[in-house]
Amino acid sequence: MKNNGLYPIQDKNLWVAQWHLNDNSLAPTLIFLHEALGSVSLWKDFPERLCQRLGLNGLCYDRQGHGLSDPMDKKRDKLYLHEEALGYLRGVIDYFDIQHPILIGHSDGGSIALIYAAHFPHTKGVITEAAHIYVEPAGRPGIQTAMQQFKTTSLREKLQKYHGDKTEALFYAWAATWTDPSFADWEITGLLPRIEAPCLLLQGAEDQYASQQHLFDIAKGIGAKAQAVLLENCGHTPHLQTQEETLDLMADFIVMLNKG
Repeated sequence: MKNNGLYPIQDKNLWVAQWHLNDNSLAPTLIFLHEALGSVSLWKDFPERLCQRLGLNGLCYDRQGHGLSDPMDKKRDKLYLHEEALGYLRGVIDYFDIQHPILIGHSDGGSIALIYAAHFPHTKGVITEAAHIYVEPAGRPGIQTAMQQFKTTSLREKLQKYHGDKTEALFYAWAATWTDPSFADWEITGLLPRIEAPCLLLQGAEDQYASQQHLFDIAKGIGAKAQAVLLENCGHTPHLQTQEETLDLMADFIVMLNKG
């Protein structure tokens, strides 16, 4: 069963989609955290497929400024990902009384998952796709290309289907933040050793926003609890570009978590 709706989280109304497949209060809940320009809808059918395969409950929500949630009302700064993790994500988990979260984060969502897990040991597991833990020069050309595409191609119109009149503010909040010189020293590497939950780290070998070394640095920072997988013939979005392989990897990891 899927339940969609706006819910009062912290001081905002956030759009939440839920899949209820399990009445066992001890079973984990999968929480899907979208990318910087993402939304619930942009995950496509991947969350539902993973929940159905595992027979587990799932939840996905539009962050402020995305999709059907309230628009952004302030300029982003170096703490915006921390605010998402420790404020709104924590608020969602508390509101829905989720006791055993497994966080599945893509790009910005992956960074949010890592920050949350470093602060809250009740996190049962973490899966990231293309997470970032520092600002990397290798990512700048990809952002610059996206900025040009936003001005000259149908990219703006494609994003408007998901974000409506919030599209331009959202796009430039992402692009301007990650290319701002004052943001260049942002990093969360110091948090990684604090993560107690097992982690599955995924990245496409052809990710246009990060080098392959970025993946290995995340794994090194977390230590023995982390498993890193570099996906061949894949860019920034494994759950869409290598969907079946990504589905298998995530499902196998979660099955092992539940056995432990």
